[in-house]
Amino acid sequence: MTSPLAIISQYCTLAGPSSANDSNIGSVSLTGETTSISYTGCPGVIGLEDQTTQVADVIAGNTYSVDLVYGTCGGSYGNAAEVWIDFNGNQNFDANESIGTWVGTPTSPSVTYSFTVPSNALDGTHRIRVMQQESGALPLDPCGTFIWGSVTDFSITISGGSSCLPVSGLSTDGFSADSVFFSWSAGGTEVEWFVEWGPQGFTPGMGTSYVTTALNDTITGTTSGSFYDIYVQSICGVGDSSGANIISFNTSISNDDACNAIMVPVDGSINMFTSIGATVQPGEPGSTPNKTVWFSFIAPASGNVAISTCDISFDNELEAFKTNDCSDFSSYTSLGYADYNPWGCAGSHPAGVELCGLVPGDTVLFWVGPWSTSSPGGVIPLQVYELSLNAGVGDTTSACAGDTINLWDNLSNNANQFGAWSYPSNPGVVFNDSLANTGDMTFTSNDFYYIVSNACGADTASIEVNTFQPANTGTPITPFEVCNWGNIYLYDGLSGTIDIGGNWNDDTGTGLLTGASLQVSALNAGSYQFTYTASNGVCADASTTITVDLFDCTGIDETVANNFSVYPNPSAGVFTIEIDGHVSNIELSILDLNGKRVYSQRIDSNKTNIELNAIAVGVYSVVLVSNDTVSVTKLVVSK
Repeated sequence: MTSPLAIISQYCTLAGPSSANDSNIGSVSLTGETTSISYTGCPGVIGLEDQTTQVADVIAGNTYSVDLVYGTCGGSYGNAAEVWIDFNGNQNFDANESIGTWVGTPTSPSVTYSFTVPSNALDGTHRIRVMQQESGALPLDPCGTFIWGSVTDFSITISGGSSCLPVSGLSTDGFSADSVFFSWSAGGTEVEWFVEWGPQGFTPGMGTSYVTTALNDTITGTTSGSFYDIYVQSICGVGDSSGANIISFNTSISNDDACNAIMVPVDGSINMFTSIGATVQPGEPGSTPNKTVWFSFIAPASGNVAISTCDISFDNELEAFKTNDCSDFSSYTSLGYADYNPWGCAGSHPAGVELCGLVPGDTVLFWVGPWSTSSPGGVIPLQVYELSLNAGVGDTTSACAGDTINLWDNLSNNANQFGAWSYPSNPGVVFNDSLANTGDMTFTSNDFYYIVSNACGADTASIEVNTFQPANTGTPITPFEVCNWGNIYLYDGLSGTIDIGGNWNDDTGTGLLTGASLQVSALNAGSYQFTYTASNGVCADASTTITVDLFDCTGIDETVANNFSVYPNPSAGVFTIEIDGHVSNIELSILDLNGKRVYSQRIDSNKTNIELNAIAVGVYSVVLVSNDTVSVTKLVVSK
């Protein structure tokens, strides 16, 4: 049977970001028939932001639009976003209920999604979910968790659609260790119901399911002291079903004595049990046994095991034993006791113990109970796992300065994730357990260590992170003015630190660029742009664009000056220019052999002293331009 509940669950409310900074929905607007949603974001909220008191009412078959702005409460980084409406009322955001997506860097322009309410949409009030995830990729998981972004729920009330109503009054009226009786009331006039049950938190569609015409039933085959979920869904006709109601229950305990201990797997899974109704057997072994329930496991090949009650809701204790006769308490040898845990995990004083050197294949018994004699006990989230001393094998990776890397991505064959990451050179580099900020690392090889340490020993793995700065492409020289003589070297248009070996792009499309050499003699006067791009193979490409201002100097080098003189010549860069006759509106330029202008000024007198102490040794052209007259002579600089 294919379960119609495969898409039914309770709304997931643990979705959303772990940080309230940066990316966040900016605004949401949806106008309904008589009520509307109008929301403005920021400050950010960790986890799910519940705005379900904002309701828009809509009619099945009609078309509406929602307007959004994807924003930020801090920095702007790449985002993916998606919006869903739970039209079928199954308390799940299905892929076909997505009404729009967006990818970009906030703040976005106004984004509008138009949607038509399906004619068979379930009447009633359901949810709209708006998710914006920094560094996310489409399609998004509507129940996903991440670091930066936002998840916000609103309400939508549908009328004019399907009126197949959910059942009411779903309850358990009695249970034993291996069965439970439950009942409900019809939601309307329906006479069939779909039932599915399984371990608490099971995925609908993966449980035990059937159709019934009765308003009650008994489930058998349950395990004592365990927790289960039951879903009941109304069936009003072919293809017409309601949302499902759910109830959770736990069976009564059968492991109140050691010889009826429940065997638990040593695989790290968390199984839910209860100690409600437990007692203490006469002469029960241990430090301070109190309302205990008993469990057992088979020791693995390593002989090293941890027992944990992390996330428990009552102050508890546990103790493990070795025995050859479960009924003879005098034969019990304590292997370890704990009324605290060594890992600092969450919960109300959870207990935890690490057992080392167990004989592989042996059966180990242990009890769990409340620490206080006045406590009735409660739900026990029990986890038993093998204590591995294998920290894994580290790898070598490269990163760009400022990037954040996940250290787990560079560790393989790891069998223990209860260790800790360390960067001794600067402990603050590691944050959120396994993330590293490369901006606080040295621009060389950096060693990180993953250290596994428990009562049974220790192991260390190391990874090497080589951090690189972005490539340097210099700063454009402005203005970069040259004559159209021969070829010029484009690197002369850059200043600062430059990583040679990149690529020059002919942005203007002259077709005269070879490597970094530009044949300017074939170009007309004007401005031409060229971009230099360099990469180190790790960081994003760096680039700088220069503008070459080309002057038509054709014939200048053939004109012999007869109206001015330069002395001393040769000089060390300090010389005098003396002009014959009247001086008016004269522009002086000194050009190197490539035609690049290295100095210019306006001359207003017959004799002008020039000081170019920093000029390189070589031959230069001294050019005087006055109205339409151009005169030139050579200057030799020697030092």
